[in-house]
Amino acid sequence: MGLGLKNTKYAIYLSCAGAVAGFIIGVITQGIGIEDDFGLCPATGMSWIVHFIVSSIIIGFLFGAVLAYITRKSIDEDKETGTWLLAVAVVCGLSVVLITGILLPQKSIEDVGCCGKIITANEFSMDIHYINHARFGTMQYIEYAMDGRTFRGYVDNSMRPSLEWIIGNTRKDSVFLNWWDYGHLIRGYGGRDSVVYNPSGEVFDRTRSKEVGAKVRRTWDTGAYGELSSHEKIVDVGYALLASTPNETLRIMDKYNAGYLYVHYTDFGKSWAIYKAIEDEAGSKLTVNFSEGFGVLPTQEEIDEITKTAKNESERQMLINELYNKKQFETIENTTIGRALNKKEIEGLKLVYSDKSAVIYERI
Repeated sequence: MGLGLKNTKYAIYLSCAGAVAGFIIGVITQGIGIEDDFGLCPATGMSWIVHFIVSSIIIGFLFGAVLAYITRKSIDEDKETGTWLLAVAVVCGLSVVLITGILLPQKSIEDVGCCGKIITANEFSMDIHYINHARFGTMQYIEYAMDGRTFRGYVDNSMRPSLEWIIGNTRKDSVFLNWWDYGHLIRGYGGRDSVVYNPSGEVFDRTRSKEVGAKVRRTWDTGAYGELSSHEKIVDVGYALLASTPNETLRIMDKYNAGYLYVHYTDFGKSWAIYKAIEDEAGSKLTVNFSEGFGVLPTQEEIDEITKTAKNESERQMLINELYNKKQFETIENTTIGRALNKKEIEGLKLVYSDKSAVIYERI
């Protein structure tokens, strides 16, 4: 079969239209989740039969039929049009089914921990706040029941070993103090409570923009994630993590009856965001200060010295990154986060677990 040059543009238009139609149908059937800069609407996933019906009958057949129509003049004019349309439509339809099945696999469900299920499904994500881009892929979220209702949260697989330790080594009524990012996994996978498991609207006001914060408040899905945290709790938890005096951390843990402190290695990079979230209420009481940016940058003299000694550009970049991280960590080394990540002794707390991703201290 041949495709005349004059019809090439119609094939391109058709391909773009098919992609848009596939995206819309995927959303309608909940086969594709949509993520942007303020929240997540996860997919529930598409079964194989829905893939087949949507892809072959709706998208594939229409694609094949129109393609057959615009190419039929490039071959024998006397060919039976109906037979030609049907043959090309079926071939294109089956091709779309196979491609869809490979690139967008069906939903999978894994029972984990005490009361949770980790669901892997299709995703169409758009990050429009930091870098404008869009991509197809798979995403994971945890779904769990607690307090008579169902919750949903994101998944960080690096936390699994520490969560398994929590299940086997802590009481079921234990409460953890941690930054809100890890709350849903501690609750849903570990089966223990967390002081905070959602952000407050003010977190987005201060770490992104007031426009984003307002958008979060309007669109936050309380049915899936639960209520936004009170900002008082966010300030208390953030202050406990960035405090340079252990007594302040202990005071806040006792306020919420928290028997454990959970610190993840990514808290190092999140220290700036934690500070900005609580700066107005607690900034004056902290010894760290990120009001002008995240920590201390290497000086030009230090970079020049590395440039002289590095063997190649790859080694130069590695040494500069190491120096950058060292200086950033020096900014927070006397905070609770810094002490915990260095596995140092913290008055009133006992180190009971550590791996390359997380550290857990117990209140004593």
